[in-house]
Amino acid sequence: TFRTIVASTAPEDRSGRAYWHASMRMLEVLNRQNADDSRTPAIAREIRRLRLQPSWRAHPDICERIDAIASDVVGSD
Repeated sequence: TFRTIVASTAPEDRSGRAYWHASMRMLEVLNRQNADDSRTPAIAREIRRLRLQPSWRAHPDICERIDAIASDVVGSD
């Protein structure tokens, strides 16, 4: 599962596409389940954490999708 990929990736290996793709997909799933905004704080917190990663811009297509989620959830962040 996406959660397993993210949880099992060592910090020094978090520049790989599999880690970033799984992180993005988890956010997309959470965002779809956020009709009542109850997950907004968790989604925003995870996006802030990901943006602080040294490899944040390693995969521009994934960053764009995460930015789109951020705009949807918390406005232009």
